[in-house]
Amino acid sequence: MRERGSASAAALALAMLLLMSLYPAVESGLTENRTENATSRSTACSGVCINELMPNADGSDQGIFPNGEWVELYNSGSTGVNLENWTLEDIGGWVHPIDSSTWVGFSNLDESYVIASGSYAVVAENEVGTLRLNNAGETLYLKDASGTIIHTVTTGEASNGVSKI
Repeated sequence: MRERGSASAAALALAMLLLMSLYPAVESGLTENRTENATSRSTACSGVCINELMPNADGSDQGIFPNGEWVELYNSGSTGVNLENWTLEDIGGWVHPIDSSTWVGFSNLDESYVIASGSYAVVAENEVGTLRLNNAGETLYLKDASGTIIHTVTTGEASNGVSKI
């Protein structure tokens, strides 16, 4: 009778060992799933928001628009907003100005630095050297002139030439 008990205990121990060896794979799968489901996140936003970004441009990331990296802003508010001295800052600390050299079509604005209600603005790298969006995933902050975070967007890995919304 002892031999049967020992064999049962050994079989149980072997089964438990097998199940325990599978645990890291299961845990890893859950982690990957959470990451896939959370590839893009955005804080609630009213007014001027980050609407779309190109973190992994075809060719050089530092090119002049339409080449290179860029960020599209949208003003969902009911009035125009002056973006003078506003910036885009990534989680790595790169600070990119929103100014006449980075705002695509700046010279065509009705009023300098003002994004009209219901309008879009594209802020591009344009060889400035400070829009450094991480292709493996990024957190990007839109900050006003006083440094207050207006909107935050977090994205997952970026495919080449595909924008993130």
